[in-house]
Amino acid sequence: MVVRCDGGITIEAGGTLAWYRSSEEGERGFCARCGTSLFWRAMGEPRDWAVNVHTFGDGHGEVIREHVWIDAKPEFYDFADRAPRLTGAEAAARAPSRKETLR
Repeated sequence: MVVRCDGGITIEAGGTLAWYRSSEEGERGFCARCGTSLFWRAMGEPRDWAVNVHTFGDGHGEVIREHVWIDAKPEFYDFADRAPRLTGAEAAARAPSRKETLR
């Protein structure tokens, strides 16, 4: 589960932070010491981040608001809530354009 941080984030201790360009669209940030995946960010869009909710620890107060890329989920996976579900195409169509994101 990720939390969308459309306004970007501030990283205070980046000494063990490493980046991996996972696709043309974005790159993943992870701990170079233990390998934990921390977040994803869009290339060329400095304010478009998806932060893994476990990064915030217990008591973060976040709730699932929607499921995206449901057409790419494993066959055995099922959703236990009634949050809206979007295919990859639907999620991409709703994403702000690069111009809008950089304003």
